Amino acid sequence: SPASGAGEGWRAAAYRLLHPVAKGKRRGVAARLAPVLEGSVTLLIMLNVVAFAVSTMKAVKQDLGVMAWFDVFEWVSVSIFLLEWAGRFWAAPEERRYQGMFGRLWFTLSFFSVVDLLAIVPTLADPFIDSDLPSATFLRSLRLLRLLRGAGYSKSLTRYMSVVSSCMPTFKLTFAIAMVTWVFFSVLMYYAERYNPDPNMRKHYNSVPEAMWITLLNLSGESPLCNYQTWGRVTASVVGLFATAFFAIPVGVLAGAFEKDFGLDDDDDEEEEEEEEEEEEDTDAAPLINQASAHASAPPPPPGDSPSWRVNLYEFVEAKTDAGIWFERAVFTIISLSVIQAALDTVPIIADDAPTQTAFSLIEAVFVLFFSLEYLLRLASAPELPQFRASNAAAARVRHVLSFYSVVDLAAILPWYLARVFPSVDEYDHTFRLLRILRLFTLDKYYPGITLLDDVLRRASSDLTVAAFVAAVTWIIFSSLLYLTENANTDEDADREEGERFADVPTALSYTLILLSGDYPLVEFTGA
Repeated sequence: SPASGAGEGWRAAAYRLLHPVAKGKRRGVAARLAPVLEGSVTLLIMLNVVAFAVSTMKAVKQDLGVMAWFDVFEWVSVSIFLLEWAGRFWAAPEERRYQGMFGRLWFTLSFFSVVDLLAIVPTLADPFIDSDLPSATFLRSLRLLRLLRGAGYSKSLTRYMSVVSSCMPTFKLTFAIAMVTWVFFSVLMYYAERYNPDPNMRKHYNSVPEAMWITLLNLSGESPLCNYQTWGRVTASVVGLFATAFFAIPVGVLAGAFEKDFGLDDDDDEEEEEEEEEEEEDTDAAPLINQASAHASAPPPPPGDSPSWRVNLYEFVEAKTDAGIWFERAVFTIISLSVIQAALDTVPIIADDAPTQTAFSLIEAVFVLFFSLEYLLRLASAPELPQFRASNAAAARVRHVLSFYSVVDLAAILPWYLARVFPSVDEYDHTFRLLRILRLFTLDKYYPGITLLDDVLRRASSDLTVAAFVAAVTWIIFSSLLYLTENANTDEDADREEGERFADVPTALSYTLILLSGDYPLVEFTGA
């Protein structure tokens, strides 16, 4: 917390402007300028990361003119970062924990301050280091730590560190169990496979340290190797059936901590649970399709406010009558058949068979006419929809036409009519036919999965933003690390040198993403 009695001098103003923790203390000019400054620094960080990634590409490294511009941009960025750090260093005593004789020293040794300095020092030291030395490349890679500076502003990393700290006692215990499991099964696999007649298998088990790499992949659920001997198969089976569960305990501990922090494990109160049970009992007695309809719970239109034909039509298309339920089932069935037909239409043997295509064209015409009828019925009854009742009939229909599901319906129907009216469209007919797949989205009117997903994403948007930021930082950092360690690797893996896959950071991004997803199609890494 800020120091009590801090004056309104320049240092106090600098503190409120530059320190993210002072966000709640900002007033006047600081309140207006601080978000602009933070946004500008974050943008500059992102541009620095992009510049670093692009500068690793072979074609760019060979262009001295482009590299000169990158150097200018780097020095300008470092100057800005250094000035910003100096301002926060000067204003640090405004925060109580950094007061006293050694206050600024403790600030300098704080996590984000160290990150700032590690991201700045490589550029300042670059003129004094031979650029061909591996140490120079390593120092330049420290520029990626600027990503963590962005985390200081968004508080994403701070929140993650807090979650990890909260579960650290349990995590340490379970981590020890995972380590014991890893070493134990690495030793077993070494003894089981060290004399494997297959040289491609044996080279991974020449020693316990070498066996630990593949065993680690096995414990994570991956099995990139399969030509085991008898005891190797037995051990690998035990790993797959039981050991992976022990090894995954630390991951479960962390996942539980994040779930608790994000509020995803909160139980509904008793009243909500009772209401849900009553709704489940009601829906169990409803027809199969009608029970999941998003419109089933819509309030009925007020009597006397609308023409009876429109009310009846609304109840029909919303499956509130027996006939409407059968119509809804027909819509559901025809949507499914239409999607299946669109998929089959891409099979070469079917696409090249003239009689089949003729039959498909007739079926498609029937489907389009049916969907056109459904669309017109929904358009006619649109003023009865709860969300449109406040509008007059014409405005309600316009709003319906512009709604998401109406646009999807039109996108799936209109290409067929355009191909009939404009012969020139016919050459794109095959592409337009694939728009029939959009009809899958209309199923949400009956089984509201997309709507529920949208609601969940909106409610958790803040937490998802934090998670996405940390995931992006992790992805970029590990892509850069793999570039640094593997770009000169000449070992062949899947008929291609490993170094080619990690020749530069942009190329490494796709492979790193696969590795981060838990899949390991590549195993011939340096030191593995």
